[in-house]
Amino acid sequence: MTQNTKQLRGKSSSDTTALLSEVNFEFAKTMNKIIFDKHIDTNGPNLISGPLTLPEKPTKPEAPKFGMISIGERQNPFPKTFSDFAYSSILNKDQSVRAMQEIRKECNDVLLKDIYNSNITKSMRVNEFQ
Repeated sequence: MTQNTKQLRGKSSSDTTALLSEVNFEFAKTMNKIIFDKHIDTNGPNLISGPLTLPEKPTKPEAPKFGMISIGERQNPFPKTFSDFAYSSILNKDQSVRAMQEIRKECNDVLLKDIYNSNITKSMRVNEFQ
């Protein structure tokens, strides 16, 4: 299909036979369904070889008036649920906020410090290094 365009003709090395066979199969299946449904609508269940017993067609549900569905009465309205979460959450407590601020301050201080001595001129043992 796309192999027939000017830009891709002869340049693409992809094998499209599997894709084309799948498209052709889906097309044939859809056309068979359309033809079968049209024959059933015009001739009824009588086929050439005899009558055909088909299940009843399922009825389509009626479309909602506003294009939405009703989910019924909410068990927990959002404001109450959020209030319960905020009350029980530790992240909005003064102690946890202060602790996170102190941790961030200490982390920023450590970033500014040099914790490794890179001016070593001789080999050392571990206890000498510490």
